[in-house]
Amino acid sequence: MIMTTLRVGTLRRLKKEFAFWEKGELHPTESPYWSIEVHRQGSVPDSDGTPEYDYSKWKIILSPRNGPFRGGTFAWLLDFSKTPSYPFVPPNWPELLYFGVLLPFEKAEKGVRIKMTRVGQSDSSRSTGVVVDKTENNVTIKWENREGTNSTEIVTKSWWNSCGRTMKANVELFTPFLLENNGGCICGIKTTWSPVMNIGRILSFIRVAVETTTAEYNKPVIDKKGAKVLTDYCYLRPDVFNQMEKDPEEWFKEARNRFLGINKSKRVKV
Repeated sequence: MIMTTLRVGTLRRLKKEFAFWEKGELHPTESPYWSIEVHRQGSVPDSDGTPEYDYSKWKIILSPRNGPFRGGTFAWLLDFSKTPSYPFVPPNWPELLYFGVLLPFEKAEKGVRIKMTRVGQSDSSRSTGVVVDKTENNVTIKWENREGTNSTEIVTKSWWNSCGRTMKANVELFTPFLLENNGGCICGIKTTWSPVMNIGRILSFIRVAVETTTAEYNKPVIDKKGAKVLTDYCYLRPDVFNQMEKDPEEWFKEARNRFLGINKSKRVKV
């Protein structure tokens, strides 16, 4: 049995919401964009035969389909232990675990700089390294660390494509509504939050922040019934906002190139 700091009512609510999510009934308009994993501890099920989950931690994974970050993958950790009074208050802005475009093994080349979850690491601990050699089923990676020393490791194709969730390094988020260092603001949700809302509203709010291509701070967020609700967003990077407002097309190209990690000398029109 997992010990939790959640209130009984909060735990019951989260279990119910996750069950509805798995059925596609929690927030149908968001289901195509997201996958959710509730943190699982150990391999032994509870006495009733169900998996032993820690419902205070939800890993939410977005696959945006629009905007300059389309085709990418964004993963956050929603930690309800920091807002144990949910659903009477919304959860805090989630912790950014990783973002970027997944790099399949087949496209790995010598010299490419990557980020990967190594064996024994959690999703929140990703290592940066350079591919120095490649065979049919393995790559050799030279890892970087803060001490300035390097170590090498042979990584299998199966780990690279699945558990490693390998992405190209040197990618950036160029948008006024998100920060790479886990920055985000959920003020627009807090001012309108009600206990009848659920996690789906948070997912919709985050997705709009990622996919938006307009500089307006007041944006439509979809509620669980499919209605559009105008919601405020905070400008977190005034410099990017200025470019987005002045020349949206040029901003889009710049944001797309930065997200794909394309050097200025190799950039093409998007």
